[in-house]
Amino acid sequence: YMRALLFRLEWDELLHRQLQKVRLVFMPIFNPGGMWAHKRANPRGVDLMRNAPVILATLFDDTAFEHLSQVQARIPHHHPLSDAAVLGFSRLVRAALLGASRMDITVLIHQFINEHPRFNPRPYRGRASAYVVDTVQTVLHHTLHHTPHHTPHAGAAGTQAPGFEAVLIATINQGEDADTTGALAGMLAGAQCGASALPARWLQRLKPAVRRAVTEQAAA
Repeated sequence: YMRALLFRLEWDELLHRQLQKVRLVFMPIFNPGGMWAHKRANPRGVDLMRNAPVILATLFDDTAFEHLSQVQARIPHHHPLSDAAVLGFSRLVRAALLGASRMDITVLIHQFINEHPRFNPRPYRGRASAYVVDTVQTVLHHTLHHTPHHTPHAGAAGTQAPGFEAVLIATINQGEDADTTGALAGMLAGAQCGASALPARWLQRLKPAVRRAVTEQAAA
């Protein structure tokens, strides 16, 4: 983009006039190795906010959970906001997996917001970009508005609990970086509801091999 911009400056008078009123600031990319490899993750295979494997692997080990979550957060984005986002959100998911109630999760969300006001979704600004503050605000906003009911983690898939589908669809329909916000909203809502709350019609669209792989990975 910068190369194209410099080329246009040789002939584009409109661009010259626009730059008299606008200042462009170019920031170095956070993940040059991943960009070179044409993937989101960095060369070590780590991606910001993809902390679910750490949560599952350290579910009953508080020390390992805190340490590995922070390590994971700092490999691609060594920044206090990403540290706070990964640790704070992962604590919510972890608490839900360990049986926290809807009220417990709501209390934990407000505690997180009080500790890190930048992530407060109220008033919600309607931004769902890849900027970590926008991402977390969007997920928390829709989670608080469509809190899923807790159901047992065992049972036949398809017994939907009110709220799971609502929070996921509302989050994704916010647009922008919908793959990230949707993944996070589904992570937290799914942890609260359990597998039995996943809509049967969604599961039926998965290829059997994919469904088995997901189940085996989560149970490993």
